[in-house]
Amino acid sequence: VVNFDASYATNMCSQDYDDFDAYAESLFTFTDADGSQIDSIWWNWCEGNQVPYKSEFLPLFDDPRYQQWVADGIDIVDIVLQATHKRGKESFYTHRINSLDNDLGPFAVIPMKVEHPEWQFRVPWSTHEHNGCWNFALPEVHDYVLRNLKEIAERWPFDGIELDFARGVVFPPSQGWVNRDRLTEFMHRLRQCLQEIAAARGRPFLLAARVPDTLMGCHFDGL
Repeated sequence: VVNFDASYATNMCSQDYDDFDAYAESLFTFTDADGSQIDSIWWNWCEGNQVPYKSEFLPLFDDPRYQQWVADGIDIVDIVLQATHKRGKESFYTHRINSLDNDLGPFAVIPMKVEHPEWQFRVPWSTHEHNGCWNFALPEVHDYVLRNLKEIAERWPFDGIELDFARGVVFPPSQGWVNRDRLTEFMHRLRQCLQEIAAARGRPFLLAARVPDTLMGCHFDGL
């Protein structure tokens, strides 16, 4: 499995190619290399609160490349997903569960975070008044994140979704373990949602979790 930071690669490399198709193909250089044993690519397109595609709920990246692609009807997520499947590889959508919205380098203002500061908590790396972390002890946060993940699962034929708990915390400091049942509830709801989508499309929709590498670390975070 390769976890690929696609938004970072786009920021660094897309301008080096004459056309979009050439850029998209360049993302597979490592996969297409002789001797590659890669079976599955897990695409990380964003940090969850702004996106590189036209969403019903989330703001589009404030970046001229992505905005032009959307205006031209180019769905970068779908094109790269189809290219992954064309190569016979499994494809997951990776969602960083609680990052701080600096996908493109500078901090981005997220309207939902401005509107609902009471849904957030702050950590030492919260460098802007609005870039707090979602508090997964709250049902409102569950509803917000599940809605966004459901949109992804219904829109594209990914083989699964990965939640990346290693790139952010989900509860305020010292409140992780006492709230662990809240996160279990969130995972049950997401699993049920993906099971329903799997039944409708007639093939599985997998769910993966990337977690801290020690049991103590997981417990500290409320996993």
